[in-house]
Amino acid sequence: MSHFFNQNLGIRRHTVTDRWQIDAIDTKRDIPVQSGIPVLGEGPAMIRHIVLIKFKPGIDETVIDSLFDALAQLGNEIAGMRGFDGGISVSPEKLEQGFTHGFCIDFDDEAARDAYLAHPTHQALGAELVKAADGEISGLIVFDLEM
Repeated sequence: MSHFFNQNLGIRRHTVTDRWQIDAIDTKRDIPVQSGIPVLGEGPAMIRHIVLIKFKPGIDETVIDSLFDALAQLGNEIAGMRGFDGGISVSPEKLEQGFTHGFCIDFDDEAARDAYLAHPTHQALGAELVKAADGEISGLIVFDLEM
């Protein structure tokens, strides 16, 4: 299903997900280019699992790298986990409010995300992240976005 909207702006609000979406504009032809994002109702929605972390002051980067590596390895054990991207913020806006690191994991659907959440290795790594976070649980933000 395609959605066409204001060709000058290329911005629309998806009525089903109630999210704003910016589509690319082909400037030579001034028409929207399909983004390839699945529309709800065409099958299970992908889930993007986003975690922001405010680590304790002085924590060694090797500890952070080890945690991120172990989380990335879960993709070898959990069907439907599409990958892991993580690292330190490089935002020039400097609006992180102390949340210096983050990671995203895409899942095929809610079932794959739920399998990840219940997985014993995830549970153990989650506990390590909480211990390493400044303020423990208040040093973490977890946000899941339906794509």
